[in-house]
Amino acid sequence: MPIPAPVPVAVEVVATRPEPADAAALAPIRRRADRAAVVAAYLVKVRLAEIPPATGAGWALFVGELRIPKYWEYVAGIFFKVFDPQFFVDHAGDRLRFSADMGTTFVDTDVTLGPPATRLTAELEDASTLPTQAEALSN
Repeated sequence: MPIPAPVPVAVEVVATRPEPADAAALAPIRRRADRAAVVAAYLVKVRLAEIPPATGAGWALFVGELRIPKYWEYVAGIFFKVFDPQFFVDHAGDRLRFSADMGTTFVDTDVTLGPPATRLTAELEDASTLPTQAEALSN
């Protein structure tokens, strides 16, 4: 019997300092934006009512119709990274959904994606004022 779908209770978007491993994902955004530096990496933290048990069969996460290819666990739930602030414009108000069969059938949630709690990259000037990703995931 499959495990029940995760139950999100809240979503928070936090601008953080990019890590060295984020450089490859940031490079095309920097070129498109014609900017020397994109300052922030955004963590979309999805707080869950309960952390599901580890299992070989998982749930695919979607924001509206878009499948989030990678997400990770943190102390209060799951998170994924967003590097292009346009993502939040394109998916504002989209519902978080889960699928056990990679997008054929869905378990809709009552949680929708909102804007970042901090300003978008274009308005940020200095990454040193942002929390590290570890700091953002610890609280």
